[in-house]
Amino acid sequence: MEEQIPESLFQKYHVALVKALGEDVQKVFVKLGRDLGSKISNGGKISLQELEKELANYLQNDLKLGEKIDVSIEDHELNIEVTGCRICPANQILRSQGMGGACFLPGILMGAVKQVDEIKKARLLVWA
Repeated sequence: MEEQIPESLFQKYHVALVKALGEDVQKVFVKLGRDLGSKISNGGKISLQELEKELANYLQNDLKLGEKIDVSIEDHELNIEVTGCRICPANQILRSQGMGGACFLPGILMGAVKQVDEIKKARLLVWA
């Protein structure tokens, strides 16, 4: 039986983690994201087609980072669009408290792209 973490728990955890990490939050989130992103290829090199397929599956089905995630690669440019982001609402809570938000998604992309030499540029669009 598969169970999901309720969004309210994830949001509260994210807010508490960002507060606890303080000034180190961006550095830690990049490392966290890179580690998560490296899981896509299990540390080995993969093709552009594999990256496109595996990254979409990983973000949508494994991590469930959004309601809808589109991943495409055109002319060696990785394009990712996340609709209904699960992280953005927690960052909105932080901003309402006068703090900055933090996201590990860019780190995930860095970890994933590291395994593909042909990617020249990556673009990320996120909608809450």
